[in-house]
Order: sequence, then structure tokens, then C-alpha cells
Amino acid sequence: MMSTKAEQLQRFLSNTGDRMIGDDGWFDLSMVWSVLEDLGSERDSQKKKYQSTKNWSKHSTHFIGLVGETTVSIATGIPLNLVLDPAGDGCRDFTWEGKTLDVKGTIYWRNPHLKQYPKPKRWCDYLVLVGIDPIRQASTICGWATADEMKAANLVDYGHGPQLSINGDDLHKGLPPFLPVRAKEVPS
Repeated sequence: MMSTKAEQLQRFLSNTGDRMIGDDGWFDLSMVWSVLEDLGSERDSQKKKYQSTKNWSKHSTHFIGLVGETTVSIATGIPLNLVLDPAGDGCRDFTWEGKTLDVKGTIYWRNPHLKQYPKPKRWCDYLVLVGIDPIRQASTICGWATADEMKAANLVDYGHGPQLSINGDDLHKGLPPFLPVRAKEVPS
């Protein structure tokens, strides 16, 4: 079931999302930032015992994920899945034309790395990395990789166990080509 805040966010994004895309490649999320924080907290409290709730920064893991997913939703016009499911989304944030997409968010937007633990429960077809600047309350699409590219990535230990990692400079720019793009061009 979707919460009232989630329903309000969905309506807001469907009506005004394309106006949040800046000419500089950044998405201004200041109008929805506090709602995303609240929805992230709801997910955190629901999933306290889940691995996805590991928190390595001062920002909620689920909040960072929601910011990334919101950015992709704004860029594509594909609605967010805001239903609170204790089992999670199975690393499938979006499905379009039969292809699955997992969105990863990072607050290290100046030198982003797309990271994935080497043995997820299931792989999606594509992974998209979104950089998030909490000070500006803004986000940007860093790029994307296929599941096969991610599986072939180097293992790097960032201090929390080895993860597959692709440097942001080595990602495909923009969004995967099969996704729709809103009328206003999404900068790459």
C-alpha cells in the first residue's frame, strides 16, 4: 500500500517533474527533498533487519535510493514504485520494455563509482548511477552499465567487504537507450 506522502509525491512528479531538469545536467529536488527524507525513514523503519538497510553514511540508505529513483523517474517519466514492500524490489527499481533497471545512488558525485556486491539475489539487466549533492538538494545522472559489464568489473574493498566497481568515467553516459526521455532533453 502506498502512503499518502508517496501518493502526493507521485502526483507532483507527474505534473511538474520535467521542470526540475536543469540545463547544467542537475535535477533540482529541493521541492521534494523533505518528502523523500520522510519516505526514506519509513522504508528504514520497515526494513531494519534487511541487508539493504546497512548505512555507511549520515544519510539513510533508503533515502539515497529514493533520490536516485526519483531522478530516473523525472528523466524518463516512468512512475516510481513507492509501495512499501518488506521484501524489497529485488534490485528491480524499474521495468521498461521487458528490461529491468537497478538505480544506485551515491553522495560521492565528484568521483562516483557504480558499486554492486558480487552475489546479489538476482541481477537486473541495467544499472544506473545517480550522483547526489545533499547540500544543493540536487542530483545528476552519472551513467550506466549492463549487468554483464558489472559482473566483469574489478573487485574493490571500500572498507565494508569487496564490491564490483566501475569508475564513473568508464560508464556509458546518460541513460540506457531503450528508456524514454522527457520532452526536455536530459543532459548527458
